[in-house]
Amino acid sequence: KEGYFAKTTAGYGSEERYTGRISGNYLNKEQQLALEANMNNTRSRSSGVTDNKSIKLNYRDKWSKKLESYGSYRFNSNDNSTIQKTNSQNFFPDYTRLEDEQANNKSGSNEHRFSWNFEYRPDTNNYLKVEPDLSFESADGLNLGFTNTRLLGASSLRNSRESSTESSSDLALEVFYNHKFQNAKRNFSLELELSSTSGEGNGNMQNDYTNTDSLNNTQEEQQYQNSFNNNRSIDMEVDASYFEPLSQSSFLELAYEWRRSSNDRKRETRDIDPLDQSETLNANLSNNYDYDFTTNRFGLNYRLKTDKINSTIGLFAQPSVLEGKDHSRQLSTYQRNFNWVPSLRFAYQFSRERQLILNYRGTNNLPDFRRLQPVTDNSNLQNTVTGNPNLKPEFNHASRLEYRQTNVKSGSSFHAGLAFAMVEDKIVTTKTIIPDSIKQETSYTNTNGAYNTSGRYAISIPFRERKFVLTYYGGSDFQNNIAITNEERIIGKSFGVRQGLKFRFNLEDIIDSEINTSYAYNNASFSSATIEDRSSSQINIRLDGRNYFFKDLTLGYDFSKEINNGYNASINNPVLLSLYLEHRFLKNNKGSIRLQGFDLFGQNTGIQRDIFDNEIIDRQSNRLSTYFLLSFNYRFQQFGG
Repeated sequence: KEGYFAKTTAGYGSEERYTGRISGNYLNKEQQLALEANMNNTRSRSSGVTDNKSIKLNYRDKWSKKLESYGSYRFNSNDNSTIQKTNSQNFFPDYTRLEDEQANNKSGSNEHRFSWNFEYRPDTNNYLKVEPDLSFESADGLNLGFTNTRLLGASSLRNSRESSTESSSDLALEVFYNHKFQNAKRNFSLELELSSTSGEGNGNMQNDYTNTDSLNNTQEEQQYQNSFNNNRSIDMEVDASYFEPLSQSSFLELAYEWRRSSNDRKRETRDIDPLDQSETLNANLSNNYDYDFTTNRFGLNYRLKTDKINSTIGLFAQPSVLEGKDHSRQLSTYQRNFNWVPSLRFAYQFSRERQLILNYRGTNNLPDFRRLQPVTDNSNLQNTVTGNPNLKPEFNHASRLEYRQTNVKSGSSFHAGLAFAMVEDKIVTTKTIIPDSIKQETSYTNTNGAYNTSGRYAISIPFRERKFVLTYYGGSDFQNNIAITNEERIIGKSFGVRQGLKFRFNLEDIIDSEINTSYAYNNASFSSATIEDRSSSQINIRLDGRNYFFKDLTLGYDFSKEINNGYNASINNPVLLSLYLEHRFLKNNKGSIRLQGFDLFGQNTGIQRDIFDNEIIDRQSNRLSTYFLLSFNYRFQQFGG
């Protein structure tokens, strides 16, 4: 088959909003070429206002009967401006530390990535794939902020200015080989991965503090710094797997995995005198260390596959070694660990339309090397952070049960799932308030008792020949978090529930719309009797759809209303309305023109609440607001042969 097809869009509007897109495909027998280019500043769901430009080129061809080649080049550029308010509450046994922050962030990034694939099939029993990858990335940022921290009648005001530039490159190679033996069910595979990453960056930070104690005594404090970073890493991985059939329905897999990550980190920080701009080396924030993390993982999987059952059970042994040295302080770290890692997957097919799936997996997570270093980071004078060389690795138990049911004839469906996860030796933060001050010292330790569980379900019922679909969905989750504050263990329990109802109606050439309503509730409670419960709720109502008139005219609409309760007082209840009118013309409706009005009430705002061990954080950020845009779309194609 030979020919091409393409589509192009161009538009411009108020508030200097614009959009442009071109995509096309060219086919010439086995050869395929594709192009996609975008440029716009109309992304509405991300925080802030983003100017995006991207281009992607794809190529695929069969060079011979045995060799196929395909790859792509991609360029992506983003410039973002975000204004954000953050309100955090840190709970201690006898008091609460409050922090309000206003930030104006500007950031930019550019990425070039070249990826290629070679697939070689010398015969039906052998397969080889080679995949090189090369990327370059640069980024810069500027953050202006004002923070007000309050504790027991004392306060600290911080005006901050931070700027940074970074660049990095990555070279990677992946090789995969698979061999099928004469016994069709006997199989061997080998995979090799190698990547080399290097990066460097520098930053400038200026903090001006005004500290006031509970007796209203005021002290000024300044912290100006320059920092320089240089990072190198080499990652290697080898995976081997051999399948041996035991019967017509069962297999035994012998698997081995070797991984090694070698890292070299250098950081130099210099304090700047605000008066004469002279620089002095800050030994506490300067570092030169390297570390290697090596794991060997080997074991067995037993797989059973019948008409009803598809299950795998496995047990792996995983010894690991973490070793490193801080050359700046002549500190050495060496940790040797061993874990048994079980896994289970059981799927039962009651019928073609009903299935039950059970999964369990254990994983071992080592602490980040920086958390192991007994070095204090005082880049924020109100919250210094020190590593703990005695940290042990975490071990995570994760299980999930799912049930799926569909009715192909009617289109109805039901899905439900339960999940549970527990972490042994979980790495948690320890926070201590320095007596008679507002300053906080943070470190890390291991503890047990952290777990979480969740459930989800959805029921969809279509009727009137699937012109209408009613969906009821919901879920709940519970988290049991541990925090160590002022040397006291605090348990934070977070419970959340969400319920929703959707109604979709689709009448051909008349209307295609959906009404979606939901309610979410969250409650956080703590084991300390002096800390009150915190709860919040959110109601969402949304109508999204299109109406068709005269076969060539479309009215689109997107209306939503949020009602928030229990958040910070500054968080509002936005009403969003966007409309567009589109007219299609030319032969086969190849052309269309659209007039769009976005966020007509000017209330688009991002709202988010995060609950951690002993901390609740509310965030509110700006998003793209009111504009009007006129755009033109055209598609064309030609095929022959």
